[in-house]
Amino acid sequence: MSGLHALGRHVPTADGGPSRKQDGRAQLLDSFTAKQRPQIDSILVVGPPQSGKSELAIDILGHYADDAVFATTNTSAERIETAFSNRAATTLEHLHIVESTTYQQTGAQSLDSARVTKTGRNTTAVGVSITNAIEAIEQTTDSRLGIGIDSLSHFLLSGEGTNVYRFTKAYVDLAKAPHSIGVATVDTGIGYDNQTTALQHYFDVVVETRTDPVRGYRTRTNAKDSDWIEF
Repeated sequence: MSGLHALGRHVPTADGGPSRKQDGRAQLLDSFTAKQRPQIDSILVVGPPQSGKSELAIDILGHYADDAVFATTNTSAERIETAFSNRAATTLEHLHIVESTTYQQTGAQSLDSARVTKTGRNTTAVGVSITNAIEAIEQTTDSRLGIGIDSLSHFLLSGEGTNVYRFTKAYVDLAKAPHSIGVATVDTGIGYDNQTTALQHYFDVVVETRTDPVRGYRTRTNAKDSDWIEF
């Protein structure tokens, strides 16, 4: 597949029974499979920094999708590829990374340009790059597609104002395509609580994370909030 990188499927080894944390993550992933929850197109993972949002986003995409476009605004493409490769739930065949950061790829670990798009630090540049990557995939396959963004917080912090809402609406619309799912992340506690709350209304499901008293998550829908689950 042109422009995409084939990833080997990562199969976790069994070493005794699963831990409580593994059970918690598996429970979340099972709730977002296409068969069980076909009405879910978009998920926002929201919580304080360092609460596992990126891990959950990558796990959900890897669990659902065969191919993925993943935009990162806060870490290098190399680290994102490593994270996808190492996550136990990942079953992706192909991955294209849109990198909107100031990181420089160096040395033997650098990734070839065919599977990484370096782009600007604004919603317009990131949106165009995501759309181009999706179109490249759709020309060659009709597989299940995951579209990830980590994190929307960058656009809030950079002062893009209403552009963030237009960008988010367009992103959620992309995720509504057949056989697609979108998973984005956003931080809480960074001084933009009203904007973060407004962004949540664009998504079908919100997954909230926490670090205290233990790291955990709960799902939030229009119907009700789930119990907190450790992961």
